[in-house]
Amino acid sequence: MLQTLASWVPRRWLSRVSSWQFQNRALYHAIQFGAGMFRGRDGIIQRGAGRGLRFNTTANLGYLFGTSEPHVQQALTELLKPGDVLYDIGANVGFFAIIGARLVTNAGRVECFEPVEANVRQVEHNAQINGFTHVRVFPWALSDEEGEVSFAVSSEPTLGRIVDGQAQLPREHKGITKVRARRLDDVAREESLAPPNLILMDVEGAEAKALLGGEKLIRAHRPTLLIELHGTQCQIAELLSHWDYRAEVIGSPGQQVRDAVWNAHVLAVSSGA
Repeated sequence: MLQTLASWVPRRWLSRVSSWQFQNRALYHAIQFGAGMFRGRDGIIQRGAGRGLRFNTTANLGYLFGTSEPHVQQALTELLKPGDVLYDIGANVGFFAIIGARLVTNAGRVECFEPVEANVRQVEHNAQINGFTHVRVFPWALSDEEGEVSFAVSSEPTLGRIVDGQAQLPREHKGITKVRARRLDDVAREESLAPPNLILMDVEGAEAKALLGGEKLIRAHRPTLLIELHGTQCQIAELLSHWDYRAEVIGSPGQQVRDAVWNAHVLAVSSGA
């Protein structure tokens, strides 16, 4: 019933409530309580690019309502076509992975990278309940070096991150675990991955290291990059310029990447495209 009611509520109202929750602790806990009602249950995405897809969420009601990051959803619909290959780095529970799987159809591929075991199971489940056999999940973090790294886990599945230097611990932090880190260049070679048309990345501050670990693949195949920044504006701007990519901040035409807000999304295309 709650899902049906949500489909009638204007998207701008849901989006405002979603953003206000991080400024109001009582609202945040109320939303988390509501999300708990759906935890472990299969539902139907109510609107957006994933409308009609089946989805099992762990916490974020915006996935089921279809209101989560609408600008990213729109970008995927514009950038992906049947037969394309999407790399979803930091796939979390698979919201964008299954949208991508719908768009590329079974003629394409969605290759996911997600180091949190519980999230890996969620991605696989969400692909399975939609009959998507062209989605694969690799249970690793991506970085510029191979090895074991410390990973901060949050009660919010979307906020886990590699612990590196002075990086802040995520909100609702609940512990540190060890995960395996791989270089994308090595994984692509060893697993004979088809080169990507689009790389989608949300890795909570490890953007530069993940990109550097895939430098050979990116330089060779020049995929489009859709990256969520996490205070890494200067690093990413410098790297994209060095690789001869043109970048724009989604929602802020003409703004320099260096001047973007802390969690902006950057769309980058090869200057030769």
